[in-house]
Amino acid sequence: MPPYRGVMPLIDPSDLPDIVAPVLAGRLRLLMWGVYDGAALAEWQVILPIDGYLDSERCGQTYRGRTIMPPEALESLDPATIVVLFNYYYIRRFPDFAAWLDRLGIRYFTPTPLALACGVETGRDLALATGAAPADLATALLPPRPAIDRWDRLGELLALHRARTRGSDGEGNGIVLGLLRLEVGGAERQLCALATALTRRGMTATLATLWPSPPEARHYGQALAEAGVAIAQPRPSDPIERRHLALIADDPEVAFLLWHLPPHMAWQVSQFHGIFKALRPRAAVFYLDQPNVLGGLAAVLAGIPEVLLSGRNLNPTHFPHFFGRQCPDLFRLYRLLLACPGVTLTANSPEGARSYAEWLEPAPGSVGV
Repeated sequence: MPPYRGVMPLIDPSDLPDIVAPVLAGRLRLLMWGVYDGAALAEWQVILPIDGYLDSERCGQTYRGRTIMPPEALESLDPATIVVLFNYYYIRRFPDFAAWLDRLGIRYFTPTPLALACGVETGRDLALATGAAPADLATALLPPRPAIDRWDRLGELLALHRARTRGSDGEGNGIVLGLLRLEVGGAERQLCALATALTRRGMTATLATLWPSPPEARHYGQALAEAGVAIAQPRPSDPIERRHLALIADDPEVAFLLWHLPPHMAWQVSQFHGIFKALRPRAAVFYLDQPNVLGGLAAVLAGIPEVLLSGRNLNPTHFPHFFGRQCPDLFRLYRLLLACPGVTLTANSPEGARSYAEWLEPAPGSVGV
């Protein structure tokens, strides 16, 4: 398999005959490492049937009718008979895990739209197939064709989608403000102050988050409630359940766009998207890098006319303890979003604006303050 280089690699077309056909024929077991947010989306994205699951925290539990094994179980398996799919590759120990598999002689890859390595038309057909791969899928995948960069393809599809759907669902004066979670911090304080000020001006402001606030930040929620600002969240569910896959059936076009993302990103985008489709606001505002790209993409997919992204003091490459291996994906998503009409990136200082502009290389002056 291609060596890990800090970005999610496409499976090289020359490797497909050695992986796809044996997996479909049952001669090679595909094991997923990591059963948590995005696990079901990773299976849907990769298409190939999963024959077992590995997770150090959930080992012994049952997922989709199979007992989750500890990763150490790999040491007792024949490396020639298995291949490992990493569900999540941002963790700091990923290089250690990859090196360990190298020593064991086990092949591995990270979630990727497998069929994109075989051609767009085949990819579209497979993306909309959410069940187990048919036995004759190898015929559709082989012989291999030139690989296609999934980010470039996502950019093309996103541009077409934005041109057709911008403003199609927006109505009234509603504004949604988005964070992953309402924590204790300066950005959260500013976002709450903005939501309160908008409400006092007679606008309908809603704060969208994916997870409940920790106890130390609940005073923000209380202040928002007193100001008349609603907080919207997805309904609670076990992250390894498949409820978030309902979006696939509801909107196949959006599902195909999400299919190009890392699965844990697709899971979070789908959660934001569901909130935004229900609220149908005219504008969306996000603070911090992960909410910017995940919520921003969901807002674009939901057709929200105006989307404002607010960055940190400096671009995320200056915070390796926060973002580490996420920066390449953040870079590509920021670039895709800034190419969409109605999407604006701002910073809280001229230095911050220059930092993001130098990193993302947009037109000079395109990052506001």
